[in-house]
Amino acid sequence: MDSAYSLLFWLTIIIISSYFLSEGADRLGSKIGRRFMGRTVLGIATTMPEIAIVFAASAKGFLDVGIGATFGSNVLMITLGLALMVLVATTRLSLNPSKVLNVGSFKLDFYYLLLTAVIAVITFMNGYDIFDAIIFAALYFAYVYQSYKESIYERENEEIDENLSLKKVVLYSVYIIAGAIGIFFSAGPFTEDLETFSQEIGVPAVILSLIIAPIGGEMPEKISMFMLARKGGKSVEISIGNVFGSKILNNTLLVTFFIAGALVYGHPVIPSHPLSFTLIALTGIITALAMLTFVDKKLDAKDGFLLLFMYIAAILVQYMFVEFRFLS
Repeated sequence: MDSAYSLLFWLTIIIISSYFLSEGADRLGSKIGRRFMGRTVLGIATTMPEIAIVFAASAKGFLDVGIGATFGSNVLMITLGLALMVLVATTRLSLNPSKVLNVGSFKLDFYYLLLTAVIAVITFMNGYDIFDAIIFAALYFAYVYQSYKESIYERENEEIDENLSLKKVVLYSVYIIAGAIGIFFSAGPFTEDLETFSQEIGVPAVILSLIIAPIGGEMPEKISMFMLARKGGKSVEISIGNVFGSKILNNTLLVTFFIAGALVYGHPVIPSHPLSFTLIALTGIITALAMLTFVDKKLDAKDGFLLLFMYIAAILVQYMFVEFRFLS
């Protein structure tokens, strides 16, 4: 059971790294804009392990693995991840709970997430190539640019911490860098140890591939999100921004790295197979359904439970495709 001790070690590193990352992002967010911080810095930092995994998978020719890593995590985070964040922020689990989370300021993210999910499905009908990589990269940088413009308005019109000295800015920047490095180097070994430990205790392969592995891969993002949601108040904005930012990144820049890795190592086109196309289409459908909870511009505990139900339904659908070998 050495894998159990190794698993606990890497989990500890992830928790410590996530603390520094979330704390640094929260403190700097009070100065440069919480939504922008969550969308970009936190989104990129918590997605770095996925970028490395996807690039390595495509470079080795494991294109199906790359597609699963790219889009599978979106299903997890836009349902289970968002559900847990809402349920923590709106209950006594939070240090400063709110009955309702106002998400009206995330209109930009709402439209970008839906747009990129639809484009990801449409462009994959004939497989992904270099032109698609350029489209996805352009979409992501357009999103970052518009997020930056929004952050200027946020700094001008909302409460900003003017007492954050240069020394503290440097300190919290170091927090973010240290947290990102810790997450980058610990997420992979943690996921591998989690899979090994699950096999040792007899977890079925289908449960391992659909639940255990995705949860392991998303653990840094979920822990950072939990820490910020538990703080409550304005910190929740960073948590919501992280959900949107990381998933928009998955739909765009992560796909670009995926295509680039395949291209560099002799795979000019990532072919569209029935099973892989179904996964991407399912991700798009679940994303659209999850976004229905944002239509009234607020999230509450009922929305959290609805998102949790969507996650269970998504797992059941994927289980049927894997177990009964539909489209294979």
